[in-house]
Amino acid sequence: YEHVLSLLPLASAHPMDMPAILARAAKLAGDDVERVVAVARMAMNYGHPAFGYGLVEPLVKRHPTRELHQLVGNIALGQGRQADALAHFEAAQDAAGDEAVSLATIRTELGQIITIARQLAVQQQGAERANAVKRALSWGAKWRAIDSGNAQIDQLLGELLLSVGDTKEAWRHLSSVIERDPMSGEGYATVAQAFENQGRVAEAVDYWRQAVILDQTNPTPRMRKAQALIALGKTAEGDAVLAEIAGRKWHVRWDGIVYQVKTMIERAKRPDANSVIE
Repeated sequence: YEHVLSLLPLASAHPMDMPAILARAAKLAGDDVERVVAVARMAMNYGHPAFGYGLVEPLVKRHPTRELHQLVGNIALGQGRQADALAHFEAAQDAAGDEAVSLATIRTELGQIITIARQLAVQQQGAERANAVKRALSWGAKWRAIDSGNAQIDQLLGELLLSVGDTKEAWRHLSSVIERDPMSGEGYATVAQAFENQGRVAEAVDYWRQAVILDQTNPTPRMRKAQALIALGKTAEGDAVLAEIAGRKWHVRWDGIVYQVKTMIERAKRPDANSVIE
């Protein structure tokens, strides 16, 4: 078994040999779960995800562990099979039970579940869409019970609801991001970003404007407001905001933003690359 696995790096230079070597390794792995998983991971690493999926998909039915569901979910996601991926990622959470995991892991995994559910909701209609939204909201509630102060939860759920046209319910989640700290520009910036992510730039401008008012020492909301104005065709107004940023003294920590703004200004001064120079 180990000898066959050791041939895989060499076989990468001869792709035609890879399927036979993987098949041999899988046969030698037998019913050893760890070995089968190792072969599946190698298959993924060497560009044969379908082979890897074929190994672990039946295996997870016999051994429904958190690790296996996560692995199968990731393979399915890599193949563009979001519905299958979501089912396995949800099953991984259920299989974990009382297993201790870090808060960072919880945020990554539940954030991924909500994101995939949003993708499915956008693609589907009727009862299937409603089911995808319901699943996302359910996992959001479970996440909030563990990580109550995390604004990312309401941001993700708000974006999902915006994407399916439920503006009223979306605002219920997004407004809570602001309500957590109404005197901070961060909540307004989060809401503005959520609207922009759905292509609703005109609605985002007001929130960028409020973020600017509340955070006078950070040029980032100003830059984002300027970009939104320019995207809406209000070029002169946007350029004026960029000029204001470039003309002010900011803390050194914002040098990267100021450099980006100055680059935008210089780029705007250049002649149109598509124009004819006589």
